Amino acid sequence: MASINKTFTAVSILRLADEGKLSLSDTLKARLGEAAGRIPYSDRITISQLLDHSSGIYPTNNDMDYLTTIIGPKADPIRIWKAEEMVALADKDRSPPAGLPGTGHFYSDTNYILLGMIVERTSGRPFKEYVRETLLEPLGMKSTYFYSDYLGKNARPPVAPVQGYLVSTKDLRTAIELNAMFKPVSGDYGKDVQLLNTTLAAERTDSAAGLVTTLPDLLKFASALFRGKLLSPPSQKFLFSAAEGMELQPLEKKRVWTLQAVHKPYGVLVYKEGDGPGGVNTLMAYRRATDEIFLGFINSFGYFSEIDFLMDDVIGKFQIDK
Repeated sequence: MASINKTFTAVSILRLADEGKLSLSDTLKARLGEAAGRIPYSDRITISQLLDHSSGIYPTNNDMDYLTTIIGPKADPIRIWKAEEMVALADKDRSPPAGLPGTGHFYSDTNYILLGMIVERTSGRPFKEYVRETLLEPLGMKSTYFYSDYLGKNARPPVAPVQGYLVSTKDLRTAIELNAMFKPVSGDYGKDVQLLNTTLAAERTDSAAGLVTTLPDLLKFASALFRGKLLSPPSQKFLFSAAEGMELQPLEKKRVWTLQAVHKPYGVLVYKEGDGPGGVNTLMAYRRATDEIFLGFINSFGYFSEIDFLMDDVIGKFQIDK
């Protein structure tokens, strides 16, 4: 599900807040201490800023040292980056922040890796165990699992994943040398363009992009999430804050906060999308005006129009047909 995974992490944090075990105004340093001490402004960044990507923390998901082990020359399909290793990429002496806390929304997987660490520290349980016991099992999501639990030669995941494909362009190959283990698919995809099977490049960051699911399973989560069955009213309001006032914004205006929101000709969609080098594009969207949920999946990544297609040519067509 790629970054839709982040929504499970957000719900976990908001539930801990509902239980009075943390506050969204708590600072990163107060919650993690020295584990986050080398993150710039860790004494100012709040949990709410981690949730809505307004912390300004460096985006480790775009770091070349990381990407080279996912799709580059050092690609290792069974390597798992520990949370502490990912956080170290955002060290103040190594990587400048994307911005100052609270001055803008700078999308970063690092926010959610840190949130996963906070879930562990606050709940006293491993992150994956917490998510399984508080979300996956209660919702009956029996076909959803963490990719990191099923890596290696003898791994037998409960549900086999579909194949994913990365669009390899000349610009991409200039930016990073793609590992030869990812084989091209025969066909004409345009000048200097190849389609590579990059299923093994799926990300394994448990609190940011490490969950694998099926659409029927994801619908169980989406229904409970969007219809207010998982959180208190204040937490639900925070979750939906990206959609506030969006109907007054210009068409196609987008916000990327805890959830995402966009103003379309057929109304405001609240959604979360996921994509990645493993060759996936996944959309979980909700139209509150009609209480409609839409889930979509495309097993390619790199055209950068996949989510727009799912919104405009699929959801939009549903509205026209009505």
